[in-house]
Amino acid sequence: MRAPKPPRVGIIGAGNIGSELYRKVQRLGWEVAFVAKSDGVYKNLTDKIDRLDSYLNYAAGLDVAFVAIPTLDDGTAAF
Repeated sequence: MRAPKPPRVGIIGAGNIGSELYRKVQRLGWEVAFVAKSDGVYKNLTDKIDRLDSYLNYAAGLDVAFVAIPTLDDGTAAF
């Protein structure tokens, strides 16, 4: 039998929470398709690969997308 394929994930936000989430996902052996930051799309936390408005090019085939953005109010500002 083949081992199940690990989930393929995208992470939106790479501040304190998003960065820790990235490290946790890596430890689990999951595939990170992209990390979206305010200034672009990254293949990890440091290597920029594209402009932010191109993030959908990396989202095909995701199993999970995490949104790790700050919400200091009821979420209105982040929205």
